[in-house]
Amino acid sequence: MIKYTGNISIYFPCQLEGNRQLKWFHDRWNRCRERQLYDIHLRKASRTDMMDLEVFRDEKEIVLQSLQYKIDVFGNANDKKSPYALECIKKAYQRNREDNLLSKNTNVVISRFTLIYDYPKSLICCSSLEAEGTLIYNVNADNNIATYIVLLHFEDMSVEEIILLKHIFYKRLRVKIQEYEINNNSACFTESLKGVFNCINGKKVGELKSYVSFQEFIAQKDICQRYAKRGDVDYRARYSLVELDNDFFSKQLYKDYYGIMCADEGYTYCSEGKLEKDFFHNLSMRESYAYYQCGLNGLLINKNRNVRSLCKTHQKLFEEKFNEDVSHIKTEHICNRCVAGIQEEFFPSFLKAVELHFLINNVRTNETEANDKSYMNPFIFIRRSIKLWNILYELDINSYHIHKKMFEAFGIQDNISQIKEEYKSLLQHAMSYVVVVFTLVQVIIAILK
Repeated sequence: MIKYTGNISIYFPCQLEGNRQLKWFHDRWNRCRERQLYDIHLRKASRTDMMDLEVFRDEKEIVLQSLQYKIDVFGNANDKKSPYALECIKKAYQRNREDNLLSKNTNVVISRFTLIYDYPKSLICCSSLEAEGTLIYNVNADNNIATYIVLLHFEDMSVEEIILLKHIFYKRLRVKIQEYEINNNSACFTESLKGVFNCINGKKVGELKSYVSFQEFIAQKDICQRYAKRGDVDYRARYSLVELDNDFFSKQLYKDYYGIMCADEGYTYCSEGKLEKDFFHNLSMRESYAYYQCGLNGLLINKNRNVRSLCKTHQKLFEEKFNEDVSHIKTEHICNRCVAGIQEEFFPSFLKAVELHFLINNVRTNETEANDKSYMNPFIFIRRSIKLWNILYELDINSYHIHKKMFEAFGIQDNISQIKEEYKSLLQHAMSYVVVVFTLVQVIIAILK
């Protein structure tokens, strides 16, 4: 039986209600941007300085850090990683200068823990399942989405054990959690997977606690997070990204990969047609790894670790040839593998896809919040028009961290087309409604005269 090692990220998004509580941040952000533009115009320089100059990036991150301090109720923020929770996440955001110029994401560590799942006592052959993990809290001030992200690392697990690990979140199974203090050490292991989450390792805090589910653990942490009024957290654990670190890839293992990606306990009975369909589109850009997506679940498979390392080394050596100005940003390479997809900088894009899908799902279904539709009540269709416009504005205006193939796999593009059609229909209806009301008012005035 093949054993797998890797990482899982599971996302729990929610929506911040209204812009009033973040108005101070946007005002400060806009002032910072205006000051930078004024400096550029004063020097008759290029606007690319906004993405190239390190001093401009640092100034923007100071503004983001002010928001980070608001959401950091546990005091785990670290100036060295400002305004990001982990060193690797910081590098992933900073690698792409153009996207990072507009990004308003900030995150903080909520907890560092060991997750323990005890099998039922009737199963004498098995004792428990363990995984190292970190819980972070992310806020995107652009689209008002906050997300709890569970980062897990597993070692030498079978396919069924990984599937069970995901079902702990899907089926809300009983768990035990041992938390650790956050020591804010910025050091990271490079190649040794034994140093997982080394940048935030610490001593044990408190006793081993039992929870009805991991969702209960998040809910307890969420009680302390009182900054900015929020809607209900989507606790269904619908969004997941898995990265397998094993140094082999084979089409004969498609059933294993499918079971891990979709948490399907009946993976051994999956049809060949289904496997060919799900693994036909490899969304990766390199031969050293493969990226597949089925619905809201992503899977990154390491094909050849040596080739992957050589590719990163070649990229690093190539960038050493750059003769940049000393004031320009010097990007750093991501060495550790504690977060699923972090080395390929998938973290920002996958999170953005989760946020957009969550926004779209909110207006198209009643799963997370009530949605009324009416062509008679102007308050209802005007409010719905505003919701639809906010999504279209988010995708069209805030076009950063966009991974088109990933978005297509999420079904975002198809849903956006339908939202555009509905928005046009509501806009036309609103105009017709105004004309009818105006005509009726004229008729009433004429009768009264």
